[in-house]
Amino acid sequence: MTEPYDVNNGEQNAGSRPPVNPAGASTPPAPPAGFNQVYMAPPEGKSGGVMNRVATGLISSILLLSIFLNVYFGGMYLALVRGGPSESVYEDGDETQRIVILKVSGTISDSTRKFVAASLKALKKNKPKAIVLRVNSPGGGLGASDQIDRAIKEFKKDTGVPVVVSFGNVAASGGYYISAGADHIVSEPTTITGSIGVIAQGFTFEKTLEKIGVTPETIIADGSTKKDVLDVTRAWTDRDRQVLKKFLDDGYVRFRNIVKEGRGKKITEEQLDQAATGEPFSTQEAIRLGLVDSEGYVDDAIAEAKKLAKADKAMVTVISPPVSLLNSVLSSKGEMPSLNSITPDQARAWINELSMPKLEYRWVPIR
Repeated sequence: MTEPYDVNNGEQNAGSRPPVNPAGASTPPAPPAGFNQVYMAPPEGKSGGVMNRVATGLISSILLLSIFLNVYFGGMYLALVRGGPSESVYEDGDETQRIVILKVSGTISDSTRKFVAASLKALKKNKPKAIVLRVNSPGGGLGASDQIDRAIKEFKKDTGVPVVVSFGNVAASGGYYISAGADHIVSEPTTITGSIGVIAQGFTFEKTLEKIGVTPETIIADGSTKKDVLDVTRAWTDRDRQVLKKFLDDGYVRFRNIVKEGRGKKITEEQLDQAATGEPFSTQEAIRLGLVDSEGYVDDAIAEAKKLAKADKAMVTVISPPVSLLNSVLSSKGEMPSLNSITPDQARAWINELSMPKLEYRWVPIR
C-alpha cells in the first residue's frame, strides 16, 4: 500500500506514486525540500466574481442615488416652502424702475393674509417703484380683510410706493375692502364690485340630532347665563340673532369708514349712502358712485402705475406664493379619508367649524 504524501516535510516514499483524489485526478508535484507552503483560498469561478462585482456596483449606485435624491428634494423643500414669495418677469424693461403685480385671488382667508404680509415684507427690502394689486375675489373673513388693508396702508406709509388696483372678474365686499385705500382703482368692463356690507352664516343641528336619537345636554355656570348664545345643538332664538347682529353692525360701520377714508374726496357722503347697501355694482355704476376711478384691464393699471411712479420704461414682475412640494404631491392623489380613519376629535372639530358663524365681508350671489 502506498504511503501518503507528507505535506509538512515535502518528502515522499520512494517508489510510490502520487495519490489520486476521489475524482481520479493526480495531485500536483511535491514542492522542493525546505519550501514553506502558505495556504491560499481557492479562487472563485469566473462567473461568481463577475456577479459579485455587479452586485457591489449596483448597491453603491443605489446608495449614491439615494443620497443625491435626499439632498435634492431637501433643497427643493427648503427653497419652495421656506424661501418665501418669488418674482417672475411679466414685462421686460428697466429693472431699476421695477413695478410688481401682487395678486389676491379667491376667498380671502388667513393664508391670503399671510401671503400678502410676506410679499410686502420682501418688497420693503427690495423696494419697487409701484405695486399693482390684482384683485379677483368675492371677499372673505373680516379679520383677514382688515389685516390685509392695514398691511397695505403701512407699506405705503413706510415706503411712499404708490399702489394701483386692477379688478378682475369680481372684486366685491372684502375684495373691495382691501382696495379702497389705493391711489387708483381700474376695473374691467365686466367686473362685479361693491357689495359693501357684512354677512354671517351658521348651521344648527337640533333636528338632525332628533332624527338620530341624540339628546345634547348643556350646562352653564350660574354667573354666565348667556354662555349658551349661538348654541348649535338647538334652534337659534331672537336673542341669539341679536347678539350676532351686534357684531355684524360693528363690522359694517368699520367697512363704511374704510371706504370713506380710502376714497377721500373721490366719493361724497351721498354717493357712499347709495354704495354702502350691500348691493353689487357693475363697473359703470361703481364709477358713477365714486368707488372706481377708471375702466380698463391689467395693462391699463400697469400704465397708471408707471405714470404715478414716473417709470415709463419699468420692468414688470409678478410676485407669487411659495409652492409646497409635499402638499402638491398629496393633493395630486385626490384621495378622501376613509370613515374608519376619522377620529372623534376630528369629527368634533369639523362640526364646530361648520356651526361657528363666520362674519364675512363676502359677496353672496343670488341662488
